Amino acid sequence: HQGFLEASPPYYRVHAVFRRFLQTLWQPGSARTAILRHSASLLEGDGQWLEAAQLWAALGDAHAHADLVQRLAPRLLAQGQGQGVVQMIRAREPDAAARDGGPAHARVLFWLAQALSETDAAQAGAVAREALQHCTLGADAVGAFLATGTLLTLLRTQRTELPDALALAQRCERDYLCLRDGLAPELQPYAAGAYIAALSTQHHGAAIDSGVLVALLDALQADTNPQMRLRWLT
Repeated sequence: HQGFLEASPPYYRVHAVFRRFLQTLWQPGSARTAILRHSASLLEGDGQWLEAAQLWAALGDAHAHADLVQRLAPRLLAQGQGQGVVQMIRAREPDAAARDGGPAHARVLFWLAQALSETDAAQAGAVAREALQHCTLGADAVGAFLATGTLLTLLRTQRTELPDALALAQRCERDYLCLRDGLAPELQPYAAGAYIAALSTQHHGAAIDSGVLVALLDALQADTNPQMRLRWLT
């Protein structure tokens, strides 16, 4: 019984040494995987999202890890917890994530770029570039639009280098008008920020249609992170 640090059935927390001992006895198999999956779900439900991400990563379940990131990243960023998003995403080894590829990986890169943009503009730009490349190859129009918006926002607010800025801005403006009505609510503030950055890059912000302007204001007001809203509107 001394191996347990806490015992509050049905939950138990054990000493790290005892845990490793149990792991050596517990061979991989379908039963173990099922229990670990259930544990990851319980951790997320209890608000321990980083531990849940680490468990999904240990299981090698790229889809579940990406799904967790895409569900939680908007909320965490709105709360100003960008570092938490970075930790959650980097629970997976970069090489393993890159091998999986696909649309889910590209969207995870977008959220990583958003989180990094608060502290490291150069790294955020590199990640956004990678996300744009993955989305373009995977024909993910929404992902490509969002990644482009991230690059243009970094150009405008952090003065990062973007050689093809004008062409990207023109495409971003067109994509917003085509995609905005079908975007999920949690993506609307990022889409609005992308559109503003595109117009600013082209120096014709005064030409916003009144209907589009109303949609922009509604989207930006829905975002609860004042720092992020200020970055888009500055």
